[in-house]
Amino acid sequence: LTFLLVAVASLIFSPYPTPPEAWAGLKKLRFFGYYFLVFYGLYEGREIRLPIIGFLFGCTFAAILAWAQYWLGDVSIVTLFNPDIMESPFVEGRYRAIGFMSHHRRFAMVIALAIPIVASLLIHLRQGWGFRLLYIFLLALFGGALIWTNGRGVMLAIIFSTIFTLLLRSWKLALKVVAGMFIVGVILAFTIPKDIFWLTPRFFFSITDGVLNTSIEAQLENPLVKSSNDIRVVLWKAGVESFLRHPVLGIGWRQFKHEREKIDAAIIGADKYPHLHPHSESLWIAVELGIVGLFVFAFFWGSLLLRMGRAYRHREGLTQIVKALLFTGVWSALFWLFSGLTDVSLLNSENAAALWFVIGLSSYALFMKKSPQEVAL
Repeated sequence: LTFLLVAVASLIFSPYPTPPEAWAGLKKLRFFGYYFLVFYGLYEGREIRLPIIGFLFGCTFAAILAWAQYWLGDVSIVTLFNPDIMESPFVEGRYRAIGFMSHHRRFAMVIALAIPIVASLLIHLRQGWGFRLLYIFLLALFGGALIWTNGRGVMLAIIFSTIFTLLLRSWKLALKVVAGMFIVGVILAFTIPKDIFWLTPRFFFSITDGVLNTSIEAQLENPLVKSSNDIRVVLWKAGVESFLRHPVLGIGWRQFKHEREKIDAAIIGADKYPHLHPHSESLWIAVELGIVGLFVFAFFWGSLLLRMGRAYRHREGLTQIVKALLFTGVWSALFWLFSGLTDVSLLNSENAAALWFVIGLSSYALFMKKSPQEVAL
């Protein structure tokens, strides 16, 4: 509700004339409230297992579909979701389906979201070996699909959100995971063939080789736009300049398109055309909603993570499945924050954003009502 009010205020005081579609775009904020009410209702009815089971089933189907399409080399089913897949520069030959499922953020995050869910269940539920083997199989399935993701932002978000979430369990576990990631990274760096080396840490250091200028400063002065990396530099520069001109309430919700002339002038000859947003969660909010929007953003995520973390570590009487869901909520909220450093997932109506927001708020809703112990106090 607060985000909605800030967005309305930004449009009222926007330095640009506000077209009707900008006001219509405010309707997209409503679905966050719908999801919140649904999961809070599930909590009040104590039927929290149903959405978990249903969501796991849906993610399982998506991952199986991705692998089946990869091995069959057929994209007929995947094209039902997006007819433009055949023209996508990210997918070629028999790798089209798995490439689409992993690179395209709508499906990449469906698969990625299943990882913390399955891992949380594996950590918290004390079941027989049959259940554990099932969880391990699902985790391997989703992890195998996700490894094809060639987005560095997604990779880094998964790594950092995993490390910080495990701190809820113990700092020793987090250190072990960091050490394990480092060891695996070194092994991959020396064992993966060069033609697919983007799976390894070497990819992070070579991605801008021969593309960007020798330094960020030189890139800003004389843009060489050949990839999405260069386009991000152009967008971030335009975003910062816009924010400095209108720092309080920003330029208005959905008004970044007014910077199009500057962007067009900077990306002449580019192979890819950028979306008209800054490709950064916090910068986008700063540009369109100003300092006020940034404050609301920081307060919301800070209070969300703090409350979930305290409930997970200190609240008594939690069932294992509730702790698993809460653990997942912290994981997904952190992933959202880290992935938002290089892309945008909040304050839009994309499926990926909805999925992450649902899990985070469902966990938050579980603890909106005071426990019997707190009421007694």
